[in-house]
Amino acid sequence: MKNFVATIILLLITYGAVAQEDKLIAAFKAGIVESLDSNYTEVQSRYFSYIVEPLRVGSSFALQVIYFKPDTIKISKSALAKALALKDDPIYRNNIEKLINGTPSQRNTGYMLITFFKDTTYYEELWRRFDGLNSVADNAAVLYPWMMKLFPRETDKVFEVVMRHREWFDVTLVPSFMLYMEHQSVVTTLYKHLNDTSFYVRDIALNTIALVDTTTRGDSAVITALNTWPTEEKKSAIVALQMRTKLRLKQLLEPYVKQPVLHEVIAEALYLSSYWEDGAYADQFCTKGEHVMYSEKKDWHLLELKVLRQQLFDN
Repeated sequence: MKNFVATIILLLITYGAVAQEDKLIAAFKAGIVESLDSNYTEVQSRYFSYIVEPLRVGSSFALQVIYFKPDTIKISKSALAKALALKDDPIYRNNIEKLINGTPSQRNTGYMLITFFKDTTYYEELWRRFDGLNSVADNAAVLYPWMMKLFPRETDKVFEVVMRHREWFDVTLVPSFMLYMEHQSVVTTLYKHLNDTSFYVRDIALNTIALVDTTTRGDSAVITALNTWPTEEKKSAIVALQMRTKLRLKQLLEPYVKQPVLHEVIAEALYLSSYWEDGAYADQFCTKGEHVMYSEKKDWHLLELKVLRQQLFDN
């Protein structure tokens, strides 16, 4: 693996040069060969993605982030064409079945290659696996990201499967992974589930809306949830409010500060607000009478937020 990784780094120093394109294809092939080893690791799969993913999205920015290189790094159309031509190469055709039926790391690389090549031969099989996920045959964390990248407009279907098989997913990643999908399709899907009978589904839908829908409709959705959801569920709405950085929170949260179960999440939201008066209001209700906080060790993170906030505004 060390030699392969060293090859990648050396190659990408002059990634855009025509003379390097053959080396790029050689490294691409080497990555596939390496993935066939039964001891293939997650780290190796991740390093291979450093070649595949920038090519897939056509982004020199991705390379700059990974390798801290200047904006002179370019991905040429010629390099991309040569990489895509590997779809018909025996090194891919003869080994893809082994990869998608191998270890989790091998499957990750297999799904990565199918996504890169947009190999429709396996689309039906991927949907079958995705819809019938279990912890043994297909680790959700392996298949989930690639389904979002491969089927960016299938937001209804992807979201439904994720919610139905949520025991296999790190649901905290749902909002960020949804960013890979077509924006308007994502927004439409989320609003369909905002009044779902399951709080779990509503929670994920609301917090993803808070992240991806930057319009006033997104503001209204979060505020409506805050005002209409049961007290315990309001915590989710208050967390969503933290992502709506243009909203002034004092007037929205003031009606709920007398509810002890919401004290901590309200204080956190106020201290994270971009408006000074919100944090000042948190100081008031966090240090008086029944609203006194910081007296218990678990509340020290709020005090830390307060101090950091003061430093930010003082500067």
